[in-house]
Amino acid sequence: MNIKEIKELILKRASCRNFSDHPVEREKIEMIVEAARFAPSACNSQPWSVHVVTENEKRKKIAQAVQTFGINKFADKAPAFMIIVQEKSQLLPKLADLIKKVDYTAIDIGIFTAHLVLTATAAGLSTCIIGWFKTKKIRKIINTKNKIRLVIALGYGNQRISSKKRKEINEILKFYD
Repeated sequence: MNIKEIKELILKRASCRNFSDHPVEREKIEMIVEAARFAPSACNSQPWSVHVVTENEKRKKIAQAVQTFGINKFADKAPAFMIIVQEKSQLLPKLADLIKKVDYTAIDIGIFTAHLVLTATAAGLSTCIIGWFKTKKIRKIINTKNKIRLVIALGYGNQRISSKKRKEINEILKFYD
């Protein structure tokens, strides 16, 4: 894959808020997670797990858990949810968190999530990363006491991808030659 193809993949990936009712194949989800699990993390701690919800009743409950204050109504149509759970971190990254006052676990999970949604896009699926949700409700649904970091709606998109508006390159890139 060359840089042009990578850029095309990045431009193709967008937050989807209109999914078809076509179910997502379990094998496809496994392939996506299999590829994304090679994302880098501080001290190779890999402080994440992915809980996939496709069963209809649980899926409806997850959709309700992300629909607070009238937002994320599209979640009702998502055929699958990938819930990113923070797992215990290794000692060295924990110490680094304390010393540097930086949440490396959150950074690691962000990197992993980026790999996950780009891989999903490459597999022909659409995603929407959701950060606003009822944590206790989701913990109960997937039976975990660990921190829920993100919920990703996953499915086959039913929407056209619009062009992305971003800052100009000279606004974000600085060279010190």
